[in-house]
Amino acid sequence: MNEQILAFERACFDDASWKSVTLNENSIIVLEDYGYALGVRFGDECELLRIGVLPERRGGGLGSAILSAFLRQCEGGGAKRVFLEVACGNSAAMALYVKFGFTQIGRRRGYYGDDDAIVMEKHM
Repeated sequence: MNEQILAFERACFDDASWKSVTLNENSIIVLEDYGYALGVRFGDECELLRIGVLPERRGGGLGSAILSAFLRQCEGGGAKRVFLEVACGNSAAMALYVKFGFTQIGRRRGYYGDDDAIVMEKHM
């Protein structure tokens, strides 16, 4: 399964810097034909680490479907809050997260080098 995640990572992101993915019992994984989500569970909190849809499939609702499946897994595992970080310049992703009820709780200046990270959370 690591190879499939890494293949999506390379196809979905210009900055695909992950060389390997370590999965364990705390990993949350959503794999679809055209995209994926990867996160981690810590007690009653989850963090969305990556979500990606193949470029040729973007704009058709797949990101929403993948995020919804990810949140269902979090909720099914007893999560009370879900966190994520998103680049300030990624307006499409931020709109998706707001649509799903995420709110901004912080900002990390220069987190992505030339862009800040917006820290968001969703209460389940």
